[in-house]
Amino acid sequence: MKIPKVMSTWRGVALKVLVFATALVLGIAAYLYYARSTPVLYSYVEAGDPTKEAAFTIFNPFRDRKPEGSAETFLVQLKAGECERTMAALSHTAQYIQDTCEREERYPLASWRLKNRTDELHKIKMYYQVERKNYNGLQGQVWITVEKHGEQWQVTRYEGIY
Repeated sequence: MKIPKVMSTWRGVALKVLVFATALVLGIAAYLYYARSTPVLYSYVEAGDPTKEAAFTIFNPFRDRKPEGSAETFLVQLKAGECERTMAALSHTAQYIQDTCEREERYPLASWRLKNRTDELHKIKMYYQVERKNYNGLQGQVWITVEKHGEQWQVTRYEGIY
């Protein structure tokens, strides 16, 4: 018995649709995996910038924000005036902590904005532009490093330009 030509054509179309749908699903899955693993989609660094930090960044909306949450909590505590208690757990010398806390008291944080993020395996360095009281409209710069300990991200370094 011979299969009608129309039926043969439908099988060919169905096979093409199935192959396309499979490729689409695999493509979406690959993109979502890539999107989750790359926190910065695009960044622009101005030539001659001494900090070599991005002037403009497009962040991945699907990135893991838990490390940013740890840094945010740290900054909120600094803003609340809890510098010595907050800095005590970091890998800095006692002199560095004392000097930093004196500067934080003199120029307390008012607000901050994440401008760049550099990820390594279990370590992330975030760059913030900050506004401080007593800065007369100027913006400062802060770097916070977080490291993964178990399932938690903990702040391990704090550096600022005052």
